[in-house]
Amino acid sequence: QNVAYNLTTSEDDPGMSYFAENLLDIQCGMMLCSETNINWRRQQNMHRIKQRLQRSFKVHGSYSSSEVGDIPEMQDKMRLPGGTAIFTFDHWAATVVEQGSDPEGCGWWSFTTLAGKNKQYFTIISFYRSCRASSSAGATTAHAQAMHVLLQQQLNGSVPLQHQPVPREASVRSLLTFILDRQRAGHAILVAGDGNETPGECDTTQGPRMYSMAWLFEQAGLQEASIARHGERPTTTTTTVNRHIDWVGVWKVPLLRVARLGENFPAMSDHLGFAIDIDMAELFGGEYSCIAANAPRKLTVKNVRAKEAFENDLLRQWHIHRIYERAEWFYWQAVGGSFEVMDAFALNKLDGQVTEIWRGSENRCSKRVPTRDPWSPALRECGRLITYWRARLAAVGNRLSTPRRLAQLRRQARVPWHEHRRRLTKQDIKKRLRQAWKAHRERREESEELREQHLQERAEDLAVQMKTSASKAAEMISHHEISRARYKRIGRALGKVKKGLTAITVDVPGTGEKVVLTEREEIHAALLTRNQPHLQEPNYTKFGTLGSLFKLIDPDDPAAQQVDELLEGLAELPPKDAADPELMEWLQELQRKNFDELDLAINEADFVRLFSHMRESTESSPSGRHVGGYITVARMKDPIIRRTLCLIAETALLTCCPLDRRMNCTQVMLEKGKGNYINNLRIIQILEADLNFVLRLIWGRRLNRAASSKGIYNGSQYAVPGSLCNSAALQKVLYLDLMRQCQETGFMIDFDAKAAYDSVIPALALVTCRRLGLPKTAGQFMITLVNRMTYRVRTAHGMSQGSYNASADPLLPCQGSFQGSGSSPVLYQSTADVSLTAYSKHSTGAVFYHPNPAEPPVEFCASQFVDDDTQQINMEGMAMRQSEDLDNVLEEEREQKLLTATNENARRWIKYTSYGGGLINKTKSFVYFIKPVQDPDTGCYVYAPSSAAPGPVILPDHDDDEMVVEATMYEPDVAQRTLGLMIAPDGNVTAEVTKQRDRVRQWAASFAKSDLSNMDKWVGYNSCVKPAVLYPLMGQQITAEAMAEVQRIVNKMVCNAVGVNSHFPRALLHGPIEIGGMGIAPLWVEALVDKVTYFLHHVRGTGTVTQELKASIALVQLEVGSGASFFELHFDIWGALATPCWVSNLWKLCSRVGVQLRAAASAHWIPQLQSTNDRYIMDVATAESPRKLWGKINYCRRYLQVVTLADLFLHDASRIHPDIRRCRRPVGRLTNYMWPDLPPPTKACVDAWKGFLDKCVGKYLDSLSEDDWHDLKLYSHSLPFFYHFGSKMLYRHVVADCWEQFPPLQGTRSLRGIVGKCSLEAVATVPVCPVGSQPVELEQAEDAFVVLAASSRHFASFRFQEQGAAVEDPVLLSERFAALPPLLKSLCGKVDIPLDGGAAIAKYARETGRKLYGVSDGSAKAGVGTHGWRLCRFPGDELALQGSGFVDGERTTPFRAESQGQLAILIASTVLAQKWGFTMLEVMSICDNRAVLKRLAKVHRGSRLADHKDPDADLYLVYKDWAREAPVACSYRWVKGHQDRKVPYDELPAEAKINCEVDELAGRVHGRYEGAPREIPTFEQEVYGVYTAAGKLTRGLRRGILAQSGREELDAYYAGKHGLSEGKRDGINWEGLESLLRALKPHLRASFVKYQNGWLPTNAFLQKQGRVASGLCPLCGVVEETSQHVHCCEDLDAGRFRQGKLNACMSELRAAGTAPEIVNCWGGQMSRMFGLPVPKARDLSASRHHEKLEAAVAEARKHQAVLSWEGFLQGRLSVKWNAVQLLHERLRREERRKGLPWSCRSVRLIGTVVLDLWRYRNERVHGATVAEGKQRRRQRVAALVTALYQRNPTLLPRFPSVRAVRLETRLESPVEVLHVWLQQVARQESVTAAVQARAAMQAGSIKRFLVPRSNVPVRGGVEVGALVFDRGKV
Repeated sequence: QNVAYNLTTSEDDPGMSYFAENLLDIQCGMMLCSETNINWRRQQNMHRIKQRLQRSFKVHGSYSSSEVGDIPEMQDKMRLPGGTAIFTFDHWAATVVEQGSDPEGCGWWSFTTLAGKNKQYFTIISFYRSCRASSSAGATTAHAQAMHVLLQQQLNGSVPLQHQPVPREASVRSLLTFILDRQRAGHAILVAGDGNETPGECDTTQGPRMYSMAWLFEQAGLQEASIARHGERPTTTTTTVNRHIDWVGVWKVPLLRVARLGENFPAMSDHLGFAIDIDMAELFGGEYSCIAANAPRKLTVKNVRAKEAFENDLLRQWHIHRIYERAEWFYWQAVGGSFEVMDAFALNKLDGQVTEIWRGSENRCSKRVPTRDPWSPALRECGRLITYWRARLAAVGNRLSTPRRLAQLRRQARVPWHEHRRRLTKQDIKKRLRQAWKAHRERREESEELREQHLQERAEDLAVQMKTSASKAAEMISHHEISRARYKRIGRALGKVKKGLTAITVDVPGTGEKVVLTEREEIHAALLTRNQPHLQEPNYTKFGTLGSLFKLIDPDDPAAQQVDELLEGLAELPPKDAADPELMEWLQELQRKNFDELDLAINEADFVRLFSHMRESTESSPSGRHVGGYITVARMKDPIIRRTLCLIAETALLTCCPLDRRMNCTQVMLEKGKGNYINNLRIIQILEADLNFVLRLIWGRRLNRAASSKGIYNGSQYAVPGSLCNSAALQKVLYLDLMRQCQETGFMIDFDAKAAYDSVIPALALVTCRRLGLPKTAGQFMITLVNRMTYRVRTAHGMSQGSYNASADPLLPCQGSFQGSGSSPVLYQSTADVSLTAYSKHSTGAVFYHPNPAEPPVEFCASQFVDDDTQQINMEGMAMRQSEDLDNVLEEEREQKLLTATNENARRWIKYTSYGGGLINKTKSFVYFIKPVQDPDTGCYVYAPSSAAPGPVILPDHDDDEMVVEATMYEPDVAQRTLGLMIAPDGNVTAEVTKQRDRVRQWAASFAKSDLSNMDKWVGYNSCVKPAVLYPLMGQQITAEAMAEVQRIVNKMVCNAVGVNSHFPRALLHGPIEIGGMGIAPLWVEALVDKVTYFLHHVRGTGTVTQELKASIALVQLEVGSGASFFELHFDIWGALATPCWVSNLWKLCSRVGVQLRAAASAHWIPQLQSTNDRYIMDVATAESPRKLWGKINYCRRYLQVVTLADLFLHDASRIHPDIRRCRRPVGRLTNYMWPDLPPPTKACVDAWKGFLDKCVGKYLDSLSEDDWHDLKLYSHSLPFFYHFGSKMLYRHVVADCWEQFPPLQGTRSLRGIVGKCSLEAVATVPVCPVGSQPVELEQAEDAFVVLAASSRHFASFRFQEQGAAVEDPVLLSERFAALPPLLKSLCGKVDIPLDGGAAIAKYARETGRKLYGVSDGSAKAGVGTHGWRLCRFPGDELALQGSGFVDGERTTPFRAESQGQLAILIASTVLAQKWGFTMLEVMSICDNRAVLKRLAKVHRGSRLADHKDPDADLYLVYKDWAREAPVACSYRWVKGHQDRKVPYDELPAEAKINCEVDELAGRVHGRYEGAPREIPTFEQEVYGVYTAAGKLTRGLRRGILAQSGREELDAYYAGKHGLSEGKRDGINWEGLESLLRALKPHLRASFVKYQNGWLPTNAFLQKQGRVASGLCPLCGVVEETSQHVHCCEDLDAGRFRQGKLNACMSELRAAGTAPEIVNCWGGQMSRMFGLPVPKARDLSASRHHEKLEAAVAEARKHQAVLSWEGFLQGRLSVKWNAVQLLHERLRREERRKGLPWSCRSVRLIGTVVLDLWRYRNERVHGATVAEGKQRRRQRVAALVTALYQRNPTLLPRFPSVRAVRLETRLESPVEVLHVWLQQVARQESVTAAVQARAAMQAGSIKRFLVPRSNVPVRGGVEVGALVFDRGKV
């Protein structure tokens, strides 16, 4: 139907409800709308229309509108003439596979394609062909829009420049082309729309007129639907007689019915609707079932009235039926062991009664009717009345109108019969229509009042809960609703739509073909048939019902089962199984690990904790007891109901009798993103909410945490508490990095577990869970539950009628872990843990050695996160596992052994997995062969291709080794997806960056097409886009260069979101807020924040990832070769020496930003210097050799395995070792560090090495001596050869008590520099080396060992041996504090020890049993922090232990000061407890900072990411470490601070009194402040601290790193733009500017940054960009408008506004306590800059200290002048103003105001004035209100139109003249129409100019005959006037 103007997005108009109601009545499947007159280019219009329709249907829409809807003037408009829409409803919406519109962008037609069975497609097209143009047509008619678009395409060159385009003809051509294309593709086609042409108008004597509708049907072979069905056309398709202008054509469509509908049905229109009934079963080859929507729930938690009604009714019936008392009786029966079968029956009956009460209360709690009603209940009656009078009005003069339709509307609207029969004039009908509209508006206002009343009630309830005011609570509710709506809009824009399963693809038995099932019963039957065997698959494994070991765990045969024996390792196996070594290994790990069984008590607190914060949308409860009811019960004040539910749940658990109600499971079928093929679907199983509560509590919480806290889980499993998915990904990345750094050879296999959760065998899981500590009772409960469960499936078609029972086939019962339930992860993990533990012990894994031999080797063999399992192996791991020395084995043989071990690993893992019930999907598993080799000359790594692998990796079947599959082997540079990352062994990020680029590009396009506001886009970017992009970057070696293309797309998105030009300087966009930038960091910097966070999290922890990380760090340190931590070196200088890896990439990014990772003492391993004047080789090389040789020198150094200069020389320091000079490893040395083995260097490297030794190293020889060795535990190398000078025999130490003896060579003459020569062959082996032998240096010649020098290094231990008595243990309390490490002593500050040494408070705590008061307080003034603390018995305790001191660091916060005080209390309490022998000292830790106490209360939880990135994480980590080990138990209490200011001290409670005493103690410390604060060190517990040029990052990791990002670029920009040198920048109050920018919303922040840097869109700026004609000020019209002119415009009204703002600013400055001298100075200066009269300064000569302050002001004024007063208004204030204010406060003893410091508040006030001036200017220019803005806009457009009329350009004859319509008439058109008309004329002028130029080029111009040829030389061109056109280029 041509719906005209009936589609509307307005909630006030009942037309849409009327339209949807009619569609619902006729059960419409698709609606084709022509001439919708909606701007579908705006996504919000699409959503609003769909939202109105979705009250009745599930809707899919495809739309078309012209590109005119995208121009700025039309973007905010809902109405746009023309356009089409196709709405597909309910289950048909799920079959849509394609949609679109005309490619020309004219809004001519739209289409939707449905997909049926067997690849049958049905394309539906809705079109609108515009009317013929008339001279009076407006500029926004459908015809004018098409002209506008077509002319633009001609100008752009996409369409050839030709004669005037004809939209009506072009639309037919476009539609014909599309139809023919679809016909060739075999689609069935339905075309319908408004052709605006009757059949008679199409006919000519020669047949159908070309490009007419009849011609279109003829060319496309379409058949008129009415003719095809009835043999004739209807006489008319409109309410006008004999006007058949709507066309419906079909092609290969089986029609059942074609009918013309009555007037105003389904929409009110002058066009009649057509109903077409199509035989879809014939078309698509089968039936299609309807979608079954879930009935709306009456009870919702947010509906306060419904919730209260539910609670009251439930409580009433609970007491009437004595539910609690009955449940309690059953519970005690169970506890007493007297629970019998009849009791179980009665318990089920009680549960059934509870369910009836529950559902009855829910039904009675609300009057909400679960129907699909398009009408709002409050507006239904008024809306139908409006539709009646509209129809009555339309019937006036309509000869086709029928009274039957009006009578039907009358009944719906309840219009009296006499009123309906009454003859009314048109004016009378209009009058009644107005009355109906008035009643409608009044009813709507009433509903709004009710909504406000409901909001107020909710706010009052929330205020009571949150302990706040009702107004703040209302703001919170409003903010929540706004955020919720915002995220919904963002989700729609990003295309996040949930979709149910409506069709599935299955295999045809016997043929192998695939068919699509669409009918409900077929789908459900197929799913049930598939799901049952799917859950039966584990039965074919060892412990399955058909397996040989099932009898060991058979729950139905207690006599034969051996569960306890399995747990003890004493089970008797069948002989065949006992001979299976892998099975025995697996059973060995099945033994019990935890002998402490879990508590099965279910208490009220558990119920509240789980349900009170659960989302109400959670699917639950097949019985109808939905989760909303449980949430309500959890939040009820009366606990009796939740106590009853806990009693019933615990009774069922203790008696192993699951309730009958819980025996129903709903299997929800979901697509995985791989299509709807039946074997690719995921099963999510929905259980009863209270059953899931029990499973989550016992298995998911208690069992899981117990196993994790006791370290039972294997370290290779990462899906356990305390571990992260990112940890598993990082483990793989670090494995590949270590393979590269060590140049190891190995394999990495990724296994894909088949249906992991569904492969769990519950009977076996009972054993594995008992292994972890689960009681036998709970296990039996689970077995009973699984065996008795009944399953149904649910799809988009609803719940299946059929079902199957888990034990329907006793031989093949259904297995699985109820995927989606609270127990499924633990059931799977408990079984997988056995396999992982066995695999870790018996497989060959990967081994990497830390360069420091004191550190243990890094050993691992696998990593697993849920079903993602990766097996890793390398050559070192094989050597360790097989205890075999592979050094002398050929490389081919070693690789073959490695392959054998890899295949054995694969076989073992497949078997282990099958023992647990699982199977491996071999087709999805893959393998990498990894063999990196470094090129000595270039330093690049080259990987061996997969073809170089020693052979394929074989994956055998789990029970048949003969059935094998070769694993897919990928090349090392091919990335595969794992845990969300695209990881390639060679470390390239191409695949990841490509994926992220495509995703970001798609999201950016979605944002661009959407109607999201700027704030929505900003939130969408920060909350959705950015996290999605950053997650995989954490594990990648990303760089700014690699992310450049992604960043370019993101920059455009961000600029649009914050309202800045796309060419906005990137230095400002990415610059930190701390120095005036926008603070929008690039993605690589955001990724760096994540990298640093995960680095700290893992390097501070334990486990495999920690060991890998530390080994990789040490290897990078060894590669770099410097004596400083490489993290503190600049990567641009040193980075080329390190192997590319995750750690070096972290170093690179940190170095680029200006961040350092500083290690605690001894935390970062660095090889030690070995002698007094020793130096590191690479420190010398980088200082004294050419940079281009560093890589070659370093490669030789790494090959020779040397670190310092001492390694290069002989031990007697006489010369460089000859082998070292030759670049050969000395035979007489054994390295003590674990160096990676490198291939020999090339000749180029050796030449570079020799040159380095000659030029740079030789000069250091004189500074070394053989006697200046340090006494070290570990030198870089050891000397295995000893020389006995008496016998001249040489000895080599082989192993303990074994020395080889080499005799001297006879007849050799003595040479200078040589001690002796010995034979190369040992003549004897002796147990000890003779006394007097010395270690010696030697080299191996061709025929002898040449002894070069003796070593005296072993004498260093005697020289450096410490003398003196041992230090005694501290005894006194003061001695114990003195013995603390220096860092801890600084944390405690100056400690005051009581005279009795703490005896009194210790005695008090021991004898009374009371807690000691531990009270702390922190203070931060002017960036200096102090703390005080006291450990005492009572207020005023003279024997208290107390301390106070400064807090390290600059700009200290009160939070840090308070935290340090609390830490000092813990340290002091520990020292006191140790002194007086407390096993546990109880302390009440008191503080007046809630945030500190809230954080410290979480110290006993596991390590989390927040612990490392939150502010002051260093103190928290120290506190956490001490709290774990200290004999102190702290409880925390908050007390309000400074209570003595309002209440007398004597009336305060004890805690408040002590708080006041400690507050005074902390305040006194400020008087002792001298000098600059000390830099905060890195504590031992931190391992690494993060530092910048400003010091340690303690105010939040992310904020600190982002503050460094882009700083250099922004400084350079300031230097060029504002002339700010480094000295000037140091003198700016950046803290105040940062405070101002952070307080502003993103778009306001952007405005201020633009003002600061001259990017405000003033007229002068816009004129430069060509966006406005004049750069004059729009207010005064005299001077060019610049950013500076905005605050000094001569307009009188603007001047008065500035004066008012300036006065208000000065008043607020005075209220903030600003020094009067500053106010006088600023007031005068700003008045001059604002062009205002300078006010008379206040006379301050009589005030105190005026002269000092005036002098300070004069100095500050001079400094500000240097910085510029223009910069003052831009927020760049001098820091000297802060000094003046501090002087004012100190001299005049002014009390500081609370809240922001003055330095920040003053800048905010200045910045606010500037923003207000810009806002005022915009309001004056564009209007302060919407109405005023429209008026201003009309005035501007009218001026442009008038100017165009005056200019009256000459256009081509085919274009209408500008003055064809009178100016006055033209100006009556809407503004949008005028805008479009102006653009249309501009296009016509351009076309005219182009056509004239072409004509001039072809025919020339007469003007060339009027100018002498000699004056205008023309070469190869044609002159036109003053222009010369080149024939070849025009």
